[in-house]
Amino acid sequence: MKKLIKLIIWVVIFGSFLEAFLRLGGAYFIWQQDRENNKYLKESSSYKMFKESTDYRILCIGDSMTAVGGENSYPNQLSRILNTNQHQKHFLVINKGTPGSIPRSVLPDIKNYLDQYAPQLVITMIGANPDPSAQTSPIILFLNKVEVYKLAKTLLSNLAEYARILPHDLFDKCGEGIFRFMSLIHCNSQNYTQLGLLYKMTYNSDLSFKSLQKALDLDPKNYQAWHIIIDEFVKAGGYENAVPCIFQFLKACPENLKTERDWAYSTLEDCYEALKKKDQLAGIYKYVIINFPHDAWGYRNLVNTFIDQEDYVTAMSLIHAEAPHVPQSIVYEQLATCFIGTGHTDSAINLLRQGIDADPTNWVLNKKLVQLLWKNHDAKGIEKVLEKYFNIGPLNLASVKPPRGLEKLDIMFGFELLSDAYAFDGKIAESDILNKRIDAFKNKDTDYYVKILKMIEQRNIPVVIVQYPLRNLKTLKDSLPQSKDYYFVDNEASFKKGVGQEGYDAYFTDDSFGDFGHCTPKGDHLLANNIANTIFEVFNLNNGN
Repeated sequence: MKKLIKLIIWVVIFGSFLEAFLRLGGAYFIWQQDRENNKYLKESSSYKMFKESTDYRILCIGDSMTAVGGENSYPNQLSRILNTNQHQKHFLVINKGTPGSIPRSVLPDIKNYLDQYAPQLVITMIGANPDPSAQTSPIILFLNKVEVYKLAKTLLSNLAEYARILPHDLFDKCGEGIFRFMSLIHCNSQNYTQLGLLYKMTYNSDLSFKSLQKALDLDPKNYQAWHIIIDEFVKAGGYENAVPCIFQFLKACPENLKTERDWAYSTLEDCYEALKKKDQLAGIYKYVIINFPHDAWGYRNLVNTFIDQEDYVTAMSLIHAEAPHVPQSIVYEQLATCFIGTGHTDSAINLLRQGIDADPTNWVLNKKLVQLLWKNHDAKGIEKVLEKYFNIGPLNLASVKPPRGLEKLDIMFGFELLSDAYAFDGKIAESDILNKRIDAFKNKDTDYYVKILKMIEQRNIPVVIVQYPLRNLKTLKDSLPQSKDYYFVDNEASFKKGVGQEGYDAYFTDDSFGDFGHCTPKGDHLLANNIANTIFEVFNLNNGN
């Protein structure tokens, strides 16, 4: 017992020292950043009176996507691009990105930034980090303020990525020796799979494929090895090579591993879309139905293909065949769509209600029912559906807690249709109240971002609003107010093209944000270039490229 108490005391002491060290490190990062920014200001044509100088000052605010990268961070690369590709103006780019920041944490500093640097243009790229205040548990709220906890969470979530910082030459020199040694001691397929994964994380693709091929020679049904190979082909843009591997994976992967199999089918669709062969998918659906009859994917998508073609008779005959293999909620939803397509709206409504009785938490069925009731101008019917699903009164939108996995846009969609139905019934007061609450709900998360933009706009400073790589620009635009002083930068198409041609790892070092990660120097260069093109338009400058 005494040893345990002593251990706990030492852990607390160590944790306290580590917490202090991390906080000092954060303070040092901010000091160093300010030092660099001031250095650039001193190099301007008139430091003492820099506010009146001819240099154009650009202030970059954001999270770690802006802050980190050193000389290769996007603000530094942006400065080089702007001052190299034209000579009409000289730009000073000031980096005020802070790792882990969110709009709420940036807002209190905006006034100081604007006063201190007097920028003539502000670039914002922020909002990817989750807001810790969204957590309801007081314990989680407290832990999110503890640097040691945040460090541990980051390390655990990116454990595989950190293997990449190990000395690559170490594996290059002894990698072949390790492979031969494993052959001598007769390792099994799983051992070679783990070795292949290790080589993959250290960018040694040749030895990775060699190890994985050995794993498959020993056990062709090693679906984990197939998974890694498929992932590498897709990241490198080798979609043609990935497709046959996906079918091998499906043959090897146990039928009860639904998540793994769903990943394979989703990847298969992505491959055919990238190869511009979507018209061939119907044949693939039929192949899957014949060869993998217990998987819902083939049935579900083939039915949807006929529904898209408005061939409801064929679709309905297939639905009866698929019923034993797919979730009942999908059967209800597809049958209802067929009834709607053939003009039997009442039958579709009754069917959807049956489906909701069987699965009350299924939003797809609830949403489709709300749409049908809206077409019938049935406000009371919509009220009942939303009240039952969200367990609140129709006008208590502010208290809605989104169910897990349900997007805010879906919630607003249902209530917006209810507002329309109120207006059609002449209930203008209820419609107006609901519309105001919809607007408040819509802006709940973006409110701080909007306040940041308004503070900048009040000083007549144009703002370049940057969407993150691979993310849709329309989603960002729709969440923010419009202004003639806002200029948006799209980073979806260019990054998708680059990743498709050169692979994910050429542009990102990790996947910290789920659908994208921190940029490599190449990724930051593409980001900076996209922003620079917008700035050239803002200032009506000639791009030397």
